[in-house]
Order: sequence, then C-alpha cells, then structure tokens
Amino acid sequence: MPRQLHLNVNILNAGVFGGSWRFPGTDPTAAYRIEHYTDIAKKAEQARLDAVFLADGPSLDPNAEHRTGNNLEPTTVLARIAAQTERIGLIGTLSSTYNDADELARRLGDLDHLSGGRFGWNVVTTAGSAAARNFGRAGEPEHSSRYRRAAAFTGQVVQAWAARTRHASPQGRPVIVQAGGSSDGRELASKVAEVVFSADQDIEHARAFRIGIRAGAFRHGRDPDAVVVLPGLSTVVGSTEAEAKARRELLDDLLPDAYGRSRLAGQLGISLDGLRDDEPIPRELLVPPDEAGGSQTFYRLVKHIIDGENPTLGALLKRLSGGGGHRIVTGTPEQIADDIETWFRADAADGFNVMPDVLPSGFDDFADQVVPELQRRGLFRTDYAGTTLREHLGLPVPSPQLARIPQARATVAARLPDRFRVREGALHGLRVREGALHSPPHPLSTHVLLSLRVGTADGVSLAEAVALAGLAAESGVTAIRLADTGALDPTVVASYLAGRHPGIGYLAEVPTTGNAPYNVARRILSLDRATGGRAGIVLLAGDGDEVSATAVPDPTATHPVQRWIEYAGVLTRLWESFPRQALIGDRENALVVDTALVEPIGHEGAFYRVAGPLDGPSSVQGRPLVAADLGALTPEAVVASADVLVADEAEGADARVTEALHHVGRARTEVALLGRITPGTDPRAWIAEHRLDGVELVPEGGADATAALLRDWAGPRPDAGTLRAGFGLVRA
Repeated sequence: MPRQLHLNVNILNAGVFGGSWRFPGTDPTAAYRIEHYTDIAKKAEQARLDAVFLADGPSLDPNAEHRTGNNLEPTTVLARIAAQTERIGLIGTLSSTYNDADELARRLGDLDHLSGGRFGWNVVTTAGSAAARNFGRAGEPEHSSRYRRAAAFTGQVVQAWAARTRHASPQGRPVIVQAGGSSDGRELASKVAEVVFSADQDIEHARAFRIGIRAGAFRHGRDPDAVVVLPGLSTVVGSTEAEAKARRELLDDLLPDAYGRSRLAGQLGISLDGLRDDEPIPRELLVPPDEAGGSQTFYRLVKHIIDGENPTLGALLKRLSGGGGHRIVTGTPEQIADDIETWFRADAADGFNVMPDVLPSGFDDFADQVVPELQRRGLFRTDYAGTTLREHLGLPVPSPQLARIPQARATVAARLPDRFRVREGALHGLRVREGALHSPPHPLSTHVLLSLRVGTADGVSLAEAVALAGLAAESGVTAIRLADTGALDPTVVASYLAGRHPGIGYLAEVPTTGNAPYNVARRILSLDRATGGRAGIVLLAGDGDEVSATAVPDPTATHPVQRWIEYAGVLTRLWESFPRQALIGDRENALVVDTALVEPIGHEGAFYRVAGPLDGPSSVQGRPLVAADLGALTPEAVVASADVLVADEAEGADARVTEALHHVGRARTEVALLGRITPGTDPRAWIAEHRLDGVELVPEGGADATAALLRDWAGPRPDAGTLRAGFGLVRA
C-alpha cells in the first residue's frame, strides 16, 4: 500500500492565533468547557484523523488575561473523549518533571486500557518558573537536567507498563510522543519517541530534521521506520485565496498587542519595554540558542528569523501571531493540500499536527474541505484500518523487552462500545427485574453514596460500572464513590463514566502518596467542571510524592494525618484561587480573564510549598467536595476541610462530628455525615437513630449484588443540579 499521511488535530483552546477567541462567531470562553474538546474529537473521528492532541502545562498561563489558556487537565479530558468516541487516537501532554513516575505510569496505562489502546503520551520537560513554583521550586530546573530526568523518567514509566499483569493495553503500551527541537530534545526523541512533534518553517531544514531523527533512532538500535515525524502546521482556509488572506489579516488584527509582546518577550527571555513596533529587535540582546532557557525549539526558530530578516517588532508579531513559530499556510483547500503534499513527498514530514486558526470553525473547514481533497489524491485514509493508535500510525507493537504483555491484541471491553449499552428499563448484562427500578421495596428519601471497586476480581468490570452508573443515575443515587484498590485509577474511571452518565455525582479516591497537590487539584477541578459541578475527592492519608519530596520544607514531617490536613487545605485554597467570575471573555477590550481576581495561594507548610494560583476557574458548585473516612481519620483532623464524612461506626458519630465542627467554627449543616451501612440493617431506622444524613452502600458480590442494592434501597429523586446540592450543602 502506498505511504499515506498521518494527521492529528491540536486542540489549542480557541485556536492557534493569539486573537482566535475574538474571531466573529466564536464563543470566547468555549475552551473552558469540556464539550469544546469532545465535539472537536468527534469531528476528527468523522474525518478519520489519527488523533487529537492536547498541549498542557501545570500553571496559569502568564498571558491568561488576554488569551484563553490550557485549563483542563488532559487525562480528564481524554478519558471523557474516550467514552464518547470509538477510534480516534488520544494524545496528551504530561510533564516528566512534575509527575511521580509510578503514579503517572498507572494513570496513563489505565487510560490506554479503557480507551481500547488509543492513547499516546507526549513527554515534555515543562519550562518556566511559574510551573516550578507550584511544586516547591524557586525556579525551573536547568535545561539539560530536565532532559536527563525525562530520559530516566520515561524509562521508568515504560518498564512499569511492561510489568503490568492486569488491564493490559490492546496496543502493547501507549505510544510515546516527544516535542522538543533542542539538541537534548532530539537526543531524547531518538532514544524513546515513536512520534516526534516538530516545528519548522523551511522544507529543507524539516527534511534534514527528519533524517537526523531517523538516524538517531538507528544509532540507538531502533527501526527508523518506527518513528513518525509530524511538524506543526497552522492552517487558514478560505473558499478563495482572497478570502483566506482576508481571514488571516483579520486574525492578525485581532491579536491583543499586550499578549503578543508578552509572549514574544517570554520566548526570547528579554524585555521589549520601550521598543516601538517599527523598530527591529536588537540582535545583541539574543544569546545563542543552546544557552537559552525555556523552549529552545521556539527560541531557535524566532532567532533564525531575526538574524536572517531583521524584521520590525510589529512585523515579527504578525508573523508569529498564529503558531508561535510553527508554519502557517493560508489558502484554498486545494492550495493547502498542495503544500501538505509537497512536504510529504519531499520526505520532510510523515504528516502534520494540524493547528487550526480558529476552533471549532477552522477545524470544520479543514475536516470538511482539506481532508476530502487529500483523500481524493490518495494521500489520506477514507476509513480506519484498525482500532488502536499504533494501527492508525503504522507503528509496530513494542518488543517483549519493552512491553512484556502477553496477547497484546487481547480484546478489552472498552474496544467494543456495544457491550456498554444500557437497554431502556434494564441493566444490560445484569439480572435486574424489568420495571423493578422504579418501584423499590423501601426507597430512601436521603443521600445515597454508592461505592464501586472497578477492575478488581471482587468488584465490577468497567463495562459493568458503565451500566451500573446509568442505573444509579436513574435510581436517585447522589454519587458514586470510586475506590482506589490499586486497579484502575479512580480519576480516569470517573472521567470515563461521566462521559457516559454525566447526571450523577462522582467521588474519586486519591491518596496523598504519589500525588503532588497541584496535579490533584487540577484533575479533580477539571472533573468537577466537566460534570457541571458534580465531582469531589475522597482524600486518603498516606505518604508524599517524588516531586514534592525534592522541596519538602520540613524533612522531619512524616505523619500521614498531619499531611492529610495540610494537603486538604492546599486543595481548597487552590480551588478558590481562580473564581468563576474572573472569566470575562470580553472581545472588545481583549480581556479573557480579570487577573485582579485571581490570586496565588503562596502556601508554605511542613509538607508542601505551592505557589498557585490554579490554571482554570472554579465550577458552578464553587469547588469540588472533599470527603473523608472516619476511622482512618478523626473528626478533629478533618472537619476544617471536609464536606462529606463517612463513618464506619455510626454510634456516637454525630455527637463527635458536631463537637469537632464547633471547635473550628462550622455548623453541623455544613457537613454531610453518612454511615457505612451493613447488610440486613433497616436503613430508615438506622439513619434516624444515629442522626445521619445518608448512607454509603458498599455492595459485596459484584454487579448483581450492586444492582440488587439499588433495586431495594434507592428510588428516583429530583435532580439537585450539583453534588453539593445533592448532599444538602450550600455552594462553597
């Protein structure tokens, strides 16, 4: 079969141009909602693209005032997309500098499993001091040290994937993607990357880059044909050339001047204060690329333009207004297809990471007009030949040395969407009496938390969890608690289930062990916003994480309960650091976010240093819920931060909680107290006797037992809107 293109769509917020969010007809705040991403992913699947690509960085964009930024955590978004699509690949950017290797390996491996082998990890080292301060560092680590850690970190993650004995990947392991054009980045790509996301303006330089990456792979004992090079490509599509040029000119004019200057100054590491638009940037201000901090790839590209052309500042800002250094192609669908074909046939690229000018309209134009033209020329598929990301990209299943997973092509339930369907009035695959759902023998007019163990031998499968979530939503359950049993990651499962059944609450168990607070705050808030304010965390006391451990303020602090107290407080403050009312979306005044309302938290504790603020706005319920188990933790330890308490022993729990709340100045009505009920207990009498607000159901015996509990104890209730309201709590 002739060689064919590979195409991803990079969902860069409202589009790749700095003024994309101001384009006529565009919703300026759409990129802050989950549907923006799922809708584009569905369109990409219809167009038969290889994958959607999400960039990311764990900090508030320094230019957030004037441009929409990355504000939803990628594994949360991609799990949601996985639940609503069948074939499109899912590539997410996760930092090797600011994650715990074991935790990330598990989470990404689980996302790959439940998506049916569609996930790819874009390894980045994360430049910038803002991100560093969110993990206790005074400044970003030195460039070469970040890449040394990235190489070791990636190896550790790959080995963890190879050692998995449960929940295997249908594609052997996730695809490894790398984006970095510095000498360190190219060396890392040659060692480990299967897809390389590059940035080039010149076709000959791009061809040389691809040759170099392939030669480097060969030098490291790898097959050069098992490496796919995808330069970034910004596209501006018009029905005529004049229309496309007019669209580009409008986008250039919509670029907020303050944003363009600030971004360029940050890329170059210099001040542009006092420099007029009609003046060139003095060359003597620029250091050699290998000495630059931050992203050396974009520094090198911009310096090359300045050295070769000496443009005025205004001209340079317009040239970089879309793509930030990636190539911009403006024209008709046929002209853009010509350009793509030229680069492809010249072996300058195996395809492209497409970055539309405006989202979603610019991608609609590309998918509806450019892709059919590429298909007409025989350059791009008209249908998927496989189901996994590796199959889309033409990549081999890794060797046993890198992925010791038996039967790498084994069928997984997530690959068969029809097995997840819930029939009207019944739970598919489970023995539930027809019609029993709406007439439980003893319905409860109280709060019900359903605990599920997903992916364990004594729990339920992912397919059963999907079906049970639908049944729980219909039967009035307030929320589903996803237990952390060491099997499937609860935050990934929660995001996936919410993609199928968004009308119910989700509480994901997350331990302090292996999880830096800033990362968890982002994941849970992203889930909360994606569910319309129906999410929270059951925070489990444990140890620390490898990222925070490098900057622990007090190395002698080890007590897990004290760690829990500090951790919960950090989460709460982060969730409150970017209030919803700060999101403005004012096109006329080029104001996306009122940064005066967004405040760092500046936390300095015994266990953590976290600067903040968070990178996205709070949810409709104010902030996610924090839940805690009484028994492992005392009321005195948790009442300052917890919204929901679950008691193993109901006797006397209300009195203890009430007294503890009094000491911290909170009312009993500010906390929902649930009891973990035992089989055979009359729930109404038990709740009334112990002055509880509801029950946690912990079924034993798998899916049938869970369905029986729902049938017997739960009953339809009005939709409260948010999880806080569902538990009878006021908005935070």
